Amino acid sequence: MKMDGFVKALDLRRNQAVTVIFLLAAAALLRLPALTLNSFWADELYVANLVSKPFETQLAILWNETLPPLFYWLAWLWSLSFGTSEFVLRLLPALIGIVTVPISFLLFKKHFGSFTAFAIAVLILFLPAHIYYSQEFRTYSFSFLLAVLLTAALFDYLSDPSAKQRWALAAACAALFGTHYVSLFYILSVLFIGGVWIVLNWRTRLKKALSLCFTVLLLVAPFLPHFFYQSSTMKDFWPPPVGLYRVGIMMGFLFQYEISLAAMYLLLIAVAMVSAWYGKDKVLSSKIWAAVVLSMFPLSGVIMVSWISPNMSLLVPRIMLVFAPSVVLLAAMGLSCVPNKRLSTMLLLLCSTLSIWWLYSSAFYTVPVKSDFRGATQEISRLEKEHENVLLVSLDSRGTTFERHYDYYFEAFGVKSDILRVPGDMSEDQLLGHIQRAATIHKTNKLVVFSMHDLVLTDVLEICDKHFQKEYEKTFVSPAHFGHTFLASYSLDLNRVDEKKGSDISGRQ
Repeated sequence: MKMDGFVKALDLRRNQAVTVIFLLAAAALLRLPALTLNSFWADELYVANLVSKPFETQLAILWNETLPPLFYWLAWLWSLSFGTSEFVLRLLPALIGIVTVPISFLLFKKHFGSFTAFAIAVLILFLPAHIYYSQEFRTYSFSFLLAVLLTAALFDYLSDPSAKQRWALAAACAALFGTHYVSLFYILSVLFIGGVWIVLNWRTRLKKALSLCFTVLLLVAPFLPHFFYQSSTMKDFWPPPVGLYRVGIMMGFLFQYEISLAAMYLLLIAVAMVSAWYGKDKVLSSKIWAAVVLSMFPLSGVIMVSWISPNMSLLVPRIMLVFAPSVVLLAAMGLSCVPNKRLSTMLLLLCSTLSIWWLYSSAFYTVPVKSDFRGATQEISRLEKEHENVLLVSLDSRGTTFERHYDYYFEAFGVKSDILRVPGDMSEDQLLGHIQRAATIHKTNKLVVFSMHDLVLTDVLEICDKHFQKEYEKTFVSPAHFGHTFLASYSLDLNRVDEKKGSDISGRQ
C-alpha cells in the first residue's frame, strides 16, 4: 500500500501518519534488543513447557492454573506457526508491546486530541514496567494492550451509548478478563463509570447500565467456571504478605522504583485533578474524574480484598500492568491541562529522559537480571558430555516442583540424564538411600546437584559434602526473583554409602 493509501485508510493527516511510524519504530528500538539477554525464568519456563504440549494436555493443566487461558492459547498458536526458541517466544509479547504504543495514539486521539494522545503514547513508550514486561514471555503486555482497548472502548461508549458500542465494550471486558482475573476490579470500575457517566435521564441510564452488565456477563461467562474454581482454591496459592508497604511497592513497580519518575507522574495526576476541580470545561472535567475512578478503584479493591482475606492476597506488583493504562491516561491529561504548551512539552520530555536514565543506570540492555537457568543447563550438558552418564539431583524448594520447568532447556540442549527429584525436607538417610539406588541403577559415579533456588540447599549440600567428594560448585547469580540457580558436582564412592530405604521419587516427566 502506498503512503497516500495508508494515510487515507487511517484517516490521518500526513504528519500524524509519520507520528505513528515514529512511535512504532521507537517502541521496537526499546523492546527488541534484549530479548535473549536473560534466560527464561521459572514462570516463563512454565509457559514455554506448556505451549510445547498437545492441546488436550494443555486443557488439563490450565484448569489448575491460576490465570485464565487466553494468553496461553495465543502463545500456543504462535509457537505452532513460528517455533519455540527463546527469541521467537519472547517476540510475541514484544510485538504486542510495540503495537500498543501507536494503537494508544490512534484510539485516544478521537476523544482527547492529538497532543494528549501523543502524550499517552510517549508515556507508554517509555514506561519502565511496560518495557520490562514486553520482553517477558508472560501475559502482562497482552493484558496491558487489552486494558488500553477497554479504556478507549469505555470513552467510545460514554460518547455514544449505542448497542454497537455496548457490545464492543463488553467484548473488550471479556478479552481482558480472559488474560488475568485481577482485571475484574478494572472491569467493575468500567461498568460503574459506564452506568453513571452517560448523560441521560435516570430511567434510560438504568436501562443502559443493566444492558451493559448483562452483555458483559454473557461474554465473560465461558471463563466463569474456571474463575470460581480458582477462587475456591486460592488458599492453596502462594499469597504475598499484606501490609501498607506492599501498596507502595506495587505503585512504585510501574516505574521500576525510579522515584523521580514516580514523582513526576504524581505531579501530573495532581495537575489533572486540580484542573477538573476548578476548570470550567465540564466535558474535560468529566473525563478526568472518570480516569481518576478508573485509576483508583481497581487498586482500592485489590487492597480491600487482600486486607480482609490475607489468604487471598493479591498484592503482587506485576498486576499493576493491568491497571496501568488509566494511570498513564490521567498523567497525560495532566500534561494537557498545563496552560503553557511549551512547558507541558518540556515535562513530557523530562518524563522520557527519566525513563531513559533508568534504562541506562540499570544497564537494562547489557546486564541480565533473571536466574540463569540457560547457563546452568549448558553446564549440565557439558558435564554430561564429559562423563557420558551423570545422575542429576533436583531439589524442590518450598515444597514445589519448580525444577520440572528445566525440561524446556534440557530438550533444547539435549540433556538426557535421569533426574532424582528430592524434596527439601528429606532426611539424611532417605537422601543417601535414594542417591545410592539411583546411581547403582544408572551405573554412574558422577552426581550433579542443582536447584532453581538457594533457600533449602544448605542442609542437603552439607550431607553431600560429608559423604561425597565435591569437585566444584557454581552459582548462577540472579539479582531478582527467586534467588540463585545453583549447581554442584560430586564424585561418588557408593561403597561408602549404606543403602537406605525410601520411596521411589526418581524419573523425569
